[in-house]
Amino acid sequence: MSTPWNDDPSGYQPQIVQNVAVRVMLRQGSHEDARAWAQHAGEYEREDVSRRLENGWGGDKDTGQASTHWKREFYVSPDELRVLGTGDAVVWVAPLGRQKRRIERVRVAPPPAPLALPAPDPACRPLLSVAGFKLGIVRRDERPAA
Repeated sequence: MSTPWNDDPSGYQPQIVQNVAVRVMLRQGSHEDARAWAQHAGEYEREDVSRRLENGWGGDKDTGQASTHWKREFYVSPDELRVLGTGDAVVWVAPLGRQKRRIERVRVAPPPAPLALPAPDPACRPLLSVAGFKLGIVRRDERPAA
């Protein structure tokens, strides 16, 4: 899938991504975008070991034969980025000095509910009302200063 971000002819996109110390990765809708962000988070190599087993009367027996190979994997898989829920994110923090990079899954807290204002005093009236906004409240028995 081609997006304006991927088709940026200015070449700023790699500079922006590579020159930030913190990346907050949210849910990605397309596989291509999810894979691109997973590549930005990095890859590592691990040894994959396979052992050969034989089926017998007493269950599976180890034949002693094994094979190994190196496998590259993403620190954050594209599939994980595609299934993040609302409010979920993966945060990547660049290594500083001798520290290692940090990659953590976080949940962004929703904003607190707005404070409920007390019911208006029926003895008060708005001083000025502009486009539905009431500015300055005065009591009916008080007169605004001239």
